[in-house]
Amino acid sequence: MDYMGQVRLTLRGYNVERFVNYAMRQGINIINIKKIESGMILTISYSQYKMVKKSAKSFMVDRVEFEGLCKLVHYLSRHLGYVIGLVLGISLVLFSLSRVWRIEILGLERINQQTIIEILDEMQYNIGCSNRHIDNESIEDRLLKSLDGVSMVSVINNGCSIIINIKEKEYEIDLDQDLFVPLVAERDGVIESINVVQGTPMVHAGDVVKQGDILIAPFVVGADGGVTKMRALGEVKASVYVKGSAVYQQGAETLVRSGNMIIRKQLNIFGIDLPSRIDVDYEYYEIETSEKYLTKNLLLPFRITEERCYELVKAIQEETFNERKDYLIKESIYNAYENLQSNFEVLSEQTDITKVEQMYFVTTYLKVITNIATNGKQGEENGIL
Repeated sequence: MDYMGQVRLTLRGYNVERFVNYAMRQGINIINIKKIESGMILTISYSQYKMVKKSAKSFMVDRVEFEGLCKLVHYLSRHLGYVIGLVLGISLVLFSLSRVWRIEILGLERINQQTIIEILDEMQYNIGCSNRHIDNESIEDRLLKSLDGVSMVSVINNGCSIIINIKEKEYEIDLDQDLFVPLVAERDGVIESINVVQGTPMVHAGDVVKQGDILIAPFVVGADGGVTKMRALGEVKASVYVKGSAVYQQGAETLVRSGNMIIRKQLNIFGIDLPSRIDVDYEYYEIETSEKYLTKNLLLPFRITEERCYELVKAIQEETFNERKDYLIKESIYNAYENLQSNFEVLSEQTDITKVEQMYFVTTYLKVITNIATNGKQGEENGIL
């Protein structure tokens, strides 16, 4: 039996029996014959398919069906482009999985991350290097010897990543006692993660904290029960809410654009702003700002700041709430994002509408994540403690 499988041919035409006699004289082994209307179906081995194919040219071959391994071979031969693309794709994936594409360094407070990157470059452990021969112990030993102020180094080679966890040396006890202060919550929130560099954590992920709550205490308790004071260091990320709002009251006085506009342009050369001589004499106006560089040459950083000042005039609100709804929602979202700080990472956005008598309050809540840990003495100055 042919290990490649069999081929089933459907022949059409008159006197197809002559082909059977011819094939048997040529030594072709016909495994099975089935008579059909105006033709027949022949089953032969794949190894004799080429001989049969030549002999059957005088007949109309209506269908060719492959069975067994030859079916796969025939399919691949007809889709060679896909096969080559698949092989290249798999090769690219395997190549990518054998390389380092991310280096993450955790636990740094005083040590510059670039210093560690330069040491790894000297050891030829950098982005794009092979991850098959990474020696974690040699990296740990090199960093411990090269960096002052490090008490522990842990290196993990996880797939395409090198994760380095640094434990910096704790401050000595003879430091100024004013430094022995905790890290407290700068605002209300829900703890998402906590990374303690020095001190004892007083909260865990999922805890709800209020402004002024202690997050990291300025001491550690040793195995013998002894307490060692130190400066509390670390990062505590929490989800907090930032809001923006817009108010609607039909018949109330509001400010709308009159259609008048003044354009002011300000030139910035080498970081120095040259003020515009155009004054805006509108009583109320709002500004839209845009910037563009006059040249792509970094040696001549000339920048133009254009301010479009739109005049606002007082008007009576005559539109219904439904007519103003979309605008009010956009206004509340805009006001919410205006209240964001640079260290806030937005997780989600939600807008609520509340009606009180004839007034509508549209409020947008931004759920953000940020580091809420602040020094205890700073908290006292800000009225936190």
